[in-house]
Amino acid sequence: MIRVDFLRRSSRNRVTLVLHDSGPQVTSLWNVIPVASWQVAKQHLVTREGVEKWPQMVSHWTVGEPEPKHILGLPQWAAAKEVEHVLWTSLPPRWNHVDGNVPTAGEVVGFLQGLPDGSQMNAEEYVRKTPGQIVTPIRTAIEAQLGWTAQPA
Repeated sequence: MIRVDFLRRSSRNRVTLVLHDSGPQVTSLWNVIPVASWQVAKQHLVTREGVEKWPQMVSHWTVGEPEPKHILGLPQWAAAKEVEHVLWTSLPPRWNHVDGNVPTAGEVVGFLQGLPDGSQMNAEEYVRKTPGQIVTPIRTAIEAQLGWTAQPA
């Protein structure tokens, strides 16, 4: 279970998911990265997320460490799945070009409504491709006001 919501305006005018206290608990998805070490996996994730200048924006957990703040039950889950290392993107909320600034649902919907067509299509695709079990207050507002519902799995 993770706490997440659509709280970060990206450089490509999408509103992306970030782990945050204000997010509800939702079931996340995971994937194995078939590499030799967690350090190599981290570098792959740093590159994919475009945070080469800020590699600390990819967090790491190892068996025996305390449970991360926004990933509830991680030690028990990892034991059940026989997973020793877990990586995730840990970008902060960002609104109005300020890291840590958390938008309201109204601000997010207003921003998305005001995007030019090409940018709006990119933003809509991100929201629609987010797995359906990620039900958050902001996603609910986006669906209600813009009709951007999740794509069937």
